[in-house]
Amino acid sequence: MNKTTPLHSATKSAAARKKTDKAQKARSDALALLTEFSNQGFRKTSMVALASAIGMSRQTLYNRFQTKELVLQWATSELVALLKLDAIGYLADTTRSTGMILWDTFCCYLCPLVKLLREGRHGDEFLDLSAGKKRLNPEHDKDPLAEFTAQISEFLIIRKVCNSPNSADELSFLLVMAAKGLMLTSESEATFRIEMATAISGAGLKVKVTDKALANQITQWSRA
Repeated sequence: MNKTTPLHSATKSAAARKKTDKAQKARSDALALLTEFSNQGFRKTSMVALASAIGMSRQTLYNRFQTKELVLQWATSELVALLKLDAIGYLADTTRSTGMILWDTFCCYLCPLVKLLREGRHGDEFLDLSAGKKRLNPEHDKDPLAEFTAQISEFLIIRKVCNSPNSADELSFLLVMAAKGLMLTSESEATFRIEMATAISGAGLKVKVTDKALANQITQWSRA
């Protein structure tokens, strides 16, 4: 019988911490780069400014990415992938209501993107550009929302919200499309949270927000 030694456990823990630290650094760098693009616009953003945003020399940035287009492509893909990973983690929660879990999941995934779009002067521009750059690269052709939609569908089956794969697929698709639309139209993160809660509640899944003011807003929007 194999036994895990203290040294082996310590090595695994150190490796896990290193992996987590690497992911956090990648997320921080991607967000910083996209914030720079969102604030300055693609044309006016320089490689010097991008390098400075992540504490890197201009030459090191060039060695890693070669072009500004590749910086944008990497930052967008990396941030979306890491946000999705964090968001899907909420679906493993077994202690709270289905509606609240879904609300946290969608907000975790898309609120940071709403912030980039709305707080930067060129948020819409960077979204269009990054989508275009991804289309030029076959490695990034896969729709990041496809896997996310499948995960939501599986969650709905597990939580017995839907009694068939088809109905789960339909509901998950509707929720994801609603979230995508709200990401593009919401004026702020707060607005996205309110409208996403309303959308989930509209699907028959109760979202009980603890903040009294936000709960009142949700009630008002539902009656409008």
